[in-house]
Amino acid sequence: MRKFHLFIIFWFCSYIVFSQINYKYWIGFTDKQYNLYSLDYPEQYLSQRAIQRRIKHNIPFNIKDLPVTKAYIDSISLHYPDILYASKWLNGIVIQTNKKIDGVLLNQYDFIKEIREVYSNKKLKSAIHKFENESNSFIVNYNNSLYGQSYDQFLTVNGSYLHTRGYKGENILIAVLDAGFNKADIINGFDSLRLNNRIVAEADFVFDSLNLYNSANHGMHVLSILAGYNPGYLIGTAPNAYYCLIRTEDISSEYPVEEYNWVRGAEFADSIGADIINSSLGYYIFDDSAYNYKYEDLNGNISISTIGADIAASKGILVVSSAGNAGRRNWRYILAPSDGDSVICVGAINKYKQKCGFSSFGPRTDGQIKPNVMALGDGTIIQLPDNSFNPGFGTSYAAPIISGLAACLWQAYPNCSNMQIFNIIEKSSDSYFNPSDSMGYGIPDFIYAYSHLYNSLEENKCCAENVFELFPNPFIQTLNIIVNDININEITIQILSSHGKIIFIKEYIVNSDIPYININKLNFLKPGIYFIKIITENRIKIFKTLKS
Repeated sequence: MRKFHLFIIFWFCSYIVFSQINYKYWIGFTDKQYNLYSLDYPEQYLSQRAIQRRIKHNIPFNIKDLPVTKAYIDSISLHYPDILYASKWLNGIVIQTNKKIDGVLLNQYDFIKEIREVYSNKKLKSAIHKFENESNSFIVNYNNSLYGQSYDQFLTVNGSYLHTRGYKGENILIAVLDAGFNKADIINGFDSLRLNNRIVAEADFVFDSLNLYNSANHGMHVLSILAGYNPGYLIGTAPNAYYCLIRTEDISSEYPVEEYNWVRGAEFADSIGADIINSSLGYYIFDDSAYNYKYEDLNGNISISTIGADIAASKGILVVSSAGNAGRRNWRYILAPSDGDSVICVGAINKYKQKCGFSSFGPRTDGQIKPNVMALGDGTIIQLPDNSFNPGFGTSYAAPIISGLAACLWQAYPNCSNMQIFNIIEKSSDSYFNPSDSMGYGIPDFIYAYSHLYNSLEENKCCAENVFELFPNPFIQTLNIIVNDININEITIQILSSHGKIIFIKEYIVNSDIPYININKLNFLKPGIYFIKIITENRIKIFKTLKS
């Protein structure tokens, strides 16, 4: 997989010393008129992997996929040149300035929908410790088994079963949105990740530099639960997956700008074709109490990060979020973005499968069950910067257990959609028919999830790779499709352009004596990249091909 090095591109490069930056603002726009891009050519702003995900799951391209209108950005830059980034899903920009924005700007341009202050570096005491789930200092005793004490992370949800079947997350791309990944570039536990080039993208939406490996430990801890490989000590839940590391969280403060960072990070993950987002972050209280959420705001439609998380899910991404550690506080409830309709909210249990007292409660304010599922968040084994290991505590460490095993399950059944994976994880849980506000649907069973999909007619053998063969590739005007399953009698073949438009569709009867389909007279196709989609009663297969 090609590696994306993202040194965040700012529209303008003027530099202001941090101490002089007093404010950050969100400026939202009304529309995307005069856009330089078109929905007909998504390859200009989405990777082929992202395009293929949409085609595979019949997800249409829409206005949210288009970049923000550059003419609007240029107009704002005349007044406020320090533009941090644009968000296409929310349709606006985040700027930084040393002066307050007055109402004149809002009235000056009819394309401005709203202006919100999202950060101020007033000397206010933080309302909440950034990460309360740091590890304890007691010694961990290891054994000689492959998983060491990290085996509890698998045992509680029957996750090692997927590993024994050979599913360790291959070909799945997981985006980790967090605060930093201190020393993940040199720690021994990530040697396998680096040597096999499984970190394919890096992005920083907090600072004007890519310095992910010299900051907070929290993201590195989360990454170790997902991708660590230290036999006898710690094995990650998806050690063979690909990873995208994205910093959206500023550990020096807590302001709403971080939710906009989160959405921009999710957009980046989508654009490079990520399959899963793991977010061990949560929002409800800020350094300035004027920004605080109320419990009634946790309804899936208010928080900026929640809106972004649900948009990410609509693009085919499985979004997994920690529930939060407010269970013993007056607040008590889950945090954004875990309140999203299409977000797997993960609470924490101990190795005896009992709810941890700190794990946040549901439900959403509209009564929807939250958390969705539970995983080990009490004594979860994590990597430390000095190459040692310790138990960690918090829902931050429960979420990557689910994210990683979801990647393994999705590897086994790659034609499932994100919401099919979501639903089967939820359905496999031990309290599915008797959910509660403390445990949600309960503790997943990945043996059940795998077996249910295996025995389902719709998904049975959906991961088979050799049922169909296509040749020649590249082709000139004729394509042949070989069918290697005598039980297949009918197939539908679609030819799609590189941006997902169906330009050919036809049903064929498969002759058992001559088990291949010949499609000729394709000289009407212009040279370029096409996708061949083969559909049967219980299979979908997509080939990427080139017309010479």
